[in-house]
Amino acid sequence: MKTISFVNNKGGVAKTSSTANIGAYLSYSDYKVLLIDSDPQANLTQHFGQYDITISLNDAYSQVVAKKENTKLPILQLNDNLFLSPSSGELREMEKALVTKNAREKVLKKLLKPIEGNFDFCLIDCPPSLGLLTDNAIAASDYILLPIAANVFSLNGIKAIVKHFQDLKFDLELDFDILGAFMTNYDSQLTISKATRDNVKSAFKDKFYSTMIRKNTSIEKAQAEGVDIFAYDRTSHAALDYGELSNEILKSIQNGQER
Repeated sequence: MKTISFVNNKGGVAKTSSTANIGAYLSYSDYKVLLIDSDPQANLTQHFGQYDITISLNDAYSQVVAKKENTKLPILQLNDNLFLSPSSGELREMEKALVTKNAREKVLKKLLKPIEGNFDFCLIDCPPSLGLLTDNAIAASDYILLPIAANVFSLNGIKAIVKHFQDLKFDLELDFDILGAFMTNYDSQLTISKATRDNVKSAFKDKFYSTMIRKNTSIEKAQAEGVDIFAYDRTSHAALDYGELSNEILKSIQNGQER
């Protein structure tokens, strides 16, 4: 199982949309995919129309922290190949509780270990912060992807994120790679979009994905319907873009490249 976290400490950069739609594309491509909603805002959970959650990721965290044996991730089935471990607002308090615990960054890794053979991919939607929930996702990951919105980009902020990755990797002796960065909310008619693209490409070089996720209202409409972009309108620009990006990501993983 290849585990990929979508990380950015800014909100509004399409972390959730990207996790949902890349995960969905992989599932339609006959890969078995687990999505993990590691954000207390539960946007990924709600993206797929899941609102009445009785058992969430928080419950699994709580059981590991309490050192209960045979703790299992709660998993919902969304389609034949797509599964979701849902979130809830309670996860916010769990992040605070983790501060005083030993191995506090490796709870999620412990939860994923028993199911590694059950899925081809695990995609983790992280909160817009570099707190312990994000650190748990990173510690459990093989790869990190950075979605960057063309209209809110701060290169200094991204440099800080990359430094955080490097520090975490060194301090916890982790083995993950930054797979790459990609642009979202892209509008080729706007100077700011082009300037941001050029800055990101310059910063990430061969780790920059060429596919831009264009600004498209179909993404929000799909979320409102509780489905992925391919189920909503597979002919939309957003579906075409996420399909192309997913194939780029697959190729870089299959080639064993660190981009």
